[in-house]
Amino acid sequence: MWSSPTVVYAGGLRQLPAALGGRPMLLVADERLAAQIDAVAAAGTAAAVIRLDLNLAVDDVAGVVADALARHPMAVPVALGGGSVMDVVRLAALAAADPGAGNRRCAADGPTFLTTRAVNPTVCIPSTIGTGSEVSPVAVLNTVAGTAMIVSPGLRSAAAVFDPRVTGTLPPAALAAGLVEPWARICVPAIAGDRLRFQDGLASGLAATILGLGDELAGNLTAVPDDDWRSAAALASAQTHLGLFALGRAPAGHVLWPLATELIRSTALPKATVLAALVPAWLRCIAAGAVGRAWGSADRVRTILGVDPAEAATRLEAWMGVLSLPTVLPAVTDIEAVVARVVDPWQASGLFLSGASRPEIAAVVGAACAVPARSAQSRPGPHSRLDLH
Repeated sequence: MWSSPTVVYAGGLRQLPAALGGRPMLLVADERLAAQIDAVAAAGTAAAVIRLDLNLAVDDVAGVVADALARHPMAVPVALGGGSVMDVVRLAALAAADPGAGNRRCAADGPTFLTTRAVNPTVCIPSTIGTGSEVSPVAVLNTVAGTAMIVSPGLRSAAAVFDPRVTGTLPPAALAAGLVEPWARICVPAIAGDRLRFQDGLASGLAATILGLGDELAGNLTAVPDDDWRSAAALASAQTHLGLFALGRAPAGHVLWPLATELIRSTALPKATVLAALVPAWLRCIAAGAVGRAWGSADRVRTILGVDPAEAATRLEAWMGVLSLPTVLPAVTDIEAVVARVVDPWQASGLFLSGASRPEIAAVVGAACAVPARSAQSRPGPHSRLDLH
């Protein structure tokens, strides 16, 4: 079963009152978004505004949000910011509706599934593109102890309001990075999964849409794209968590997700940078037969991307290279330690990498850190079309 109770408003902040249902809002926002906070506060009635310092510990931030919700029980929590803000607000709002959901300490490291069906009242206004947190049933909390991943249908926000002006200050580099994660959420579970004709068609079309958005962005990396581009990119990212797209696929993540999580921890690099290296490495491992069917197959790559795995890897490396995204990670000093953490807690949870072996995990991680044979001169120019179909 897959459903999405999140109502999506794509008409900008003028639709915020409809999303709030006439109630006041408790606006919780990244303190760095001064102009966006003012715009959102002006679009509705604010019972209170909390400017979050994201340098605070996760539990401290969650406590601030929980206390504010207790003081303003009639207010609708509104999360303005990137994935880290939306995740902690959604979790705090769910805990307020269902106290049993507030025990995050059981997930100090690795994934936890909460069976709560409580309705989450949060309205999300994303200030970044790519995480999909505004419509996701997953919240990720990065702590000193590790990465906690909480999965629950109750984490889906009541509404998401998209306004391209809120993302208007994002530089082209951040927008380019924001295309990589949704592309992976679309294509990796489809390629690693079984044939599902309807979902395969959606995956193929969305993947091509994101590649096209990257082509447009690459045409002028010094100019901020217009409202239409940012709206299309935001909606493409949201669609990776919505409706029937993920029916029959892994709802908690894909085969590269735990590898990316542990490589982020090992290298301190952003998720987009890690995925930009992992995706072509994974495709090359499929092409070389270094991984088994749990990771996908050449036939599945051809079905979704329209080309063989090795060619898909080369084209994606070129596409990301034009967007100034590095496709090789720094050397990891202890790959076996990364592999061990992928196996436990992630694979041990039963949610990820069923049937994948340690040597296969090591092969993909190692390939992401290898020096590519392809020279920089083989990359196409900034106006080249990089269609995989």
